[in-house]
Amino acid sequence: VALAGVEPVPVRHLAEAVAYLRGERAPPPFAVLQELPPTAVPDLADVRGQERARRVLEIAAAGGHNLLLAGPPGIGKTMLARQVAICCAAGVHPFTYSAMPPVNTLFVDLENPERIIRRTARRIVEGVDQNWPSRRHAEAHLWVKPDGIDVLKARDRDRLEEVIERSRPDLLVMGPIYKMFVDPGNRSSEATVIEVATYLDRIRELYGVALWLEHHAPLGNSLSGRDLRPMGSAVWMRWPEFGYALSPDPTAPRPEYEVKQWRGPRDDRAWPARLRRGSLLPFEVVA
Repeated sequence: VALAGVEPVPVRHLAEAVAYLRGERAPPPFAVLQELPPTAVPDLADVRGQERARRVLEIAAAGGHNLLLAGPPGIGKTMLARQVAICCAAGVHPFTYSAMPPVNTLFVDLENPERIIRRTARRIVEGVDQNWPSRRHAEAHLWVKPDGIDVLKARDRDRLEEVIERSRPDLLVMGPIYKMFVDPGNRSSEATVIEVATYLDRIRELYGVALWLEHHAPLGNSLSGRDLRPMGSAVWMRWPEFGYALSPDPTAPRPEYEVKQWRGPRDDRAWPARLRRGSLLPFEVVA
């Protein structure tokens, strides 16, 4: 809504606003949008059944939600994250394999070499294309940065935000958290993590994305059943709306994992209780 006598100045983020106020750059001209005629668009109210798939889309479309998946190194957290990102973009529910409206996704891998990521991602894409060839796809973007980033520094924040602006994801999958920042060592770890979490909240609000983050649990706890909460500051215990961990079941005849909550959810969601290595995709739900 335009205000009489006020000329709006369009900026995409705070850095552009600062540059404008300093006289360092001129913003693009502001174009007043004319009212467009109504067009027929798909409505979730027209979808019958598929409650879980619809809920995934509603979460992604609403933004402002985050999930933190913890577990010991090598258990499959990154592979599961790839499956979620690729399937959501392909219009395939990553757990039930039912149809869902596709959403744009961005997978940011801060730990693994690009050749490994592309090889394993290609297998998931081929599995989706072979088993669900007629699904309408959105865009699944990938940014590989195995040396990590430091979101405490403006340069790395700008690089991440440039990737987000280019890909325009509804779902941002990123991790592991320990490769997202470098502790400066001149303050408490709690204060450092609070700054990182605050920046992630800014990303959610600025770009309207849902977040799926990966973090490690302390070593030695994958089989003991003691503590699968994310390692490091207690901030990670308080921050996410949903906190889950993968815990292997050593008694299962094939690789199988419990999906455990390490914090109470802030909303009601249907998450699988158990996963196992699948035949169509890397993970499938244990009925």
